[in-house]
Amino acid sequence: MPEDPADGVEDWLLGLNPEKFSQLILEKLNEWLSEEPDWAFEQDYIPEATSAYSAAYEYFREMDFVILDAIGVKVVEGQFPGSTYFAAELIISISEANKVAEDMCLEIRFEPLE
Repeated sequence: MPEDPADGVEDWLLGLNPEKFSQLILEKLNEWLSEEPDWAFEQDYIPEATSAYSAAYEYFREMDFVILDAIGVKVVEGQFPGSTYFAAELIISISEANKVAEDMCLEIRFEPLE
């Protein structure tokens, strides 16, 4: 192994035969998964984007502005200073946004809320 184990971990894992993988990795992984979470560090277990709204915000926040503009999505990061409103808002019709997304070969489609 290299001095920093992270530098060689992928090669090491890929080099394990199924028996060694089960013995060295799966047993420890199953043991870890069966333990009660350490709720003092709940952010390690629960993703920040725990709703559809926050997941959409996180998804669109990383998207290029040219694409956002084309598909009609506005990323709002606070309506005013100190605001806690953060969202991705569709500002054109769903059908129009889907047509543009399809024309641009994007793998996203919009659906109405139920």
